[in-house]
Amino acid sequence: MDQAVAYRVGVVSGILLVMYAPLMRRHWKQIRNRPSQKRNLSVMLILLVGWLLSGIVLWQFRHLPPRWANNALVVHDLLTWVGMPYILFHSITRIQWMRRPERRTIRAEAGESAEALQPGGYRSPTPAQWVTRRQFLKWSFGVAMAVATVPPFFVGLARCRDSEELPGRNGGRHERYFIRRQSHASGTRAAAGFGAGNRGGAEGRFRVYTVTRLPSFDSQTWTFTLDGLVDRPAVWSWERFLAIARKVQVSDFHCVTGWSVYRNTWEGIPLSELLKLAGVNPKAKYVKFYSGDGEYTDALSLEQANMDDVMVAILHDGKPIHRDYGGPARLIVPKMYAYKSVKWLNRIELVDKPHTGYWEERGYDNDAWV
Repeated sequence: MDQAVAYRVGVVSGILLVMYAPLMRRHWKQIRNRPSQKRNLSVMLILLVGWLLSGIVLWQFRHLPPRWANNALVVHDLLTWVGMPYILFHSITRIQWMRRPERRTIRAEAGESAEALQPGGYRSPTPAQWVTRRQFLKWSFGVAMAVATVPPFFVGLARCRDSEELPGRNGGRHERYFIRRQSHASGTRAAAGFGAGNRGGAEGRFRVYTVTRLPSFDSQTWTFTLDGLVDRPAVWSWERFLAIARKVQVSDFHCVTGWSVYRNTWEGIPLSELLKLAGVNPKAKYVKFYSGDGEYTDALSLEQANMDDVMVAILHDGKPIHRDYGGPARLIVPKMYAYKSVKWLNRIELVDKPHTGYWEERGYDNDAWV
């Protein structure tokens, strides 16, 4: 579940808690001798409070330490995947219970008026109540089930449909065809955690987001293009692209949805070096990036593109970047949120006018500074 969905779940949880607060004391009194109902209520309150608090953290993640957002997402996911089956099971098993008022009310206490009782000695609902407990339970169940199940279901369905390989598994088309040779960048093995200093070694877990189906590539046909307002346009094959001198850097990776991966060791070609190879025309003001999915684009100003930590990466922690995470080549812009770090990068174009990227067209900031 990403930050946007988690935030909405947190908002709905807060609304449900506010609605329930005036009824809580009376409800708890009614079920004081029913341990199973008290247990179910406690579980539901834990779920709602957990969703609310983690949603608040994800809402304000820009003002909190990055690890807070990571932990909030983990808590939110755990509550969702534990809470959804529990809510569904509990609701199904309680259908008959909801139809039998005598199962969910308590007997009248000594001295209570007979007019307030139903046949059999059970307390009737208060006429002045603005919402009955039965209505509240129905509304809560409907809203909670819709919010908790619909977004994760479609996200999971899309990932199952689009993923031919599970992240982290060996084999697969990308692993067989790309980067058969050992890295030739200076210091790569040490930076990736294989040698002295033990620098690098990513801490955290990437989440797979894509606006299209995951694309597939073949090293025999893959190309990388640099054109536009340059003196020397170029098209590289995969073998020729590997021959360009590469560098290594260790940096953090922050997604605008709230999660982060720390101490990533990236190996690739500094973007500033690629631009020098092509020769930037004085008319060029912006650098436009194209994803191999055929849909996604983004851009940086020429000044931003020449920052020393912006690179076209082909290795992550000493291994080929997996297709699910943007391989064989992806842009890395550590000082900005990850939607600027275009995945499956296969073309760079120098242009003289600003370009509005895929997510910027949908309301994201053009300058995505962390």
